[in-house]
Amino acid sequence: MIGMMLIVFLVLLMLGVPVCFSLAIPTVFYFFLNTGTVPIEFIAHQTTNPLMNYVLIALPAFLLSGRMMNGTGVTHRIFDFANALVGRFRGGLIYTNIVASMMFASMSGTAVGDAGGLGQIEMDMMDRAGYKREISAGITASSSVLGPIIPPSVNMVILGATAGISIGLVTPTEAAVLAIDYAIFLGILYKEASLRNIWQTLEETVAAAGTFMYITAVAGFFTWILTREGLPQFLTSVLTPLIGSSQVVGLLLIAGFLLIAGCFLDTTAAILMITPILMPIVNSLGIDPIVFGVVMVVALIIGIITPPFGICLFVISDVAKLPVSAVTKEAIRYLPAMVAALLLIIFFPQTVTFLAGL
Repeated sequence: MIGMMLIVFLVLLMLGVPVCFSLAIPTVFYFFLNTGTVPIEFIAHQTTNPLMNYVLIALPAFLLSGRMMNGTGVTHRIFDFANALVGRFRGGLIYTNIVASMMFASMSGTAVGDAGGLGQIEMDMMDRAGYKREISAGITASSSVLGPIIPPSVNMVILGATAGISIGLVTPTEAAVLAIDYAIFLGILYKEASLRNIWQTLEETVAAAGTFMYITAVAGFFTWILTREGLPQFLTSVLTPLIGSSQVVGLLLIAGFLLIAGCFLDTTAAILMITPILMPIVNSLGIDPIVFGVVMVVALIIGIITPPFGICLFVISDVAKLPVSAVTKEAIRYLPAMVAALLLIIFFPQTVTFLAGL
């Protein structure tokens, strides 16, 4: 049954069906095949249960703060500030692209928001400086992966809510509201905020948040089915002999699995689906949940610039007006460095826990 559901899910993804529907359709099949054992009330319960989490209120708030930065002119100023810091060095606009993405990531919380928000500005500046469009597109796509690993990270919020991992010293909801207030204040200060811009930003945020919440709901039911069918127990029984008692080996195997999953799954959907399955293994090995969380997010976001379903490749392709293959060719040049960073986290988890320990 699990094999059939996963095959249907992957086939739908490959056919270009949106991930939310690719998740929903197999669950509907499962229900009709098990009408005698699964009450219809379970659909409503298991789809709404994941949404009953206070932490998830931060999701639309972070999405709003990132879009508010775009609408109030903050995005251009971030790029100008980054350019003032590192633009004077040789190849300075490449460094500016990366630094600006890092700064914007601390406001948008998403890789797609980073790519879509700053992408056009960054590539236009690099065009004027004489860089090939393909090179600037590849760098812009690669630098966007900084978004999900820098607070406030939407993916980290979802992971924390799913796995029960503490998010911060300040709640993510409070941080998101503060970011929105800051964006509005700057928009008024720069005289670029208007009721029309704010209303348009609210409309875009509602649409994006609706997609996130729908995926969260459907993934909750999908994961319940996988758990009911015994997938977590099966994986634990298979992986435990391979891992033994080594946390490093465990993290390496988990990271390898997540790297593959990230090539096919949306990061949000992957976190919602895979986290409940892997947590028993993580707990049995005594792995620090914070280390696991960072390894998971880093491994999955590498997939957003990896074929065949790297979402940022498609976003940047649309922004740059280039074929996806051209963007991919340049973006994959930076994959070895990303994998090296992932291995550094696994072998030296203190790089993750140092700040949290303070």
